[in-house]
Amino acid sequence: MIKRFKRDRRGGPAVEFAIIASAFFTFCFSALSLIVSVWVEIVMQDASFEAARCDALSSSLCAAIPSGCSGNAIQCYALTIAAERGVPSLSVSGVTVNGNATSCGPTGMTYVEVTMVETFTLLQYSLPLSAQSCFPKP
Repeated sequence: MIKRFKRDRRGGPAVEFAIIASAFFTFCFSALSLIVSVWVEIVMQDASFEAARCDALSSSLCAAIPSGCSGNAIQCYALTIAAERGVPSLSVSGVTVNGNATSCGPTGMTYVEVTMVETFTLLQYSLPLSAQSCFPKP
């Protein structure tokens, strides 16, 4: 009976697929999660830059605090920009605004610095993401 199973090759491709498929799908889902985390970080970078620019130029666009936001106007503006671009999960506690930063660029100038920090979690893996932007005050 064992000799008969040794000669029978009909299930070979199914076994090969089972061995290769697990590694292939793991690779595909890992790549997808990496792409999503990079996208979130890009959105955070863009939102922090727009918030720093808006605060430095004292624009009226970022002066109002939307309902439901517990932070200051610039924090809420940064979170609104991120939410408009598809990342609504950021929180006020992860947004820091420094209106008198001097370490962002050339000495002798004052900057608005906005820093955003968030932990990206997928399944049981966590990846800390951060974005920092500075804009000079006129």
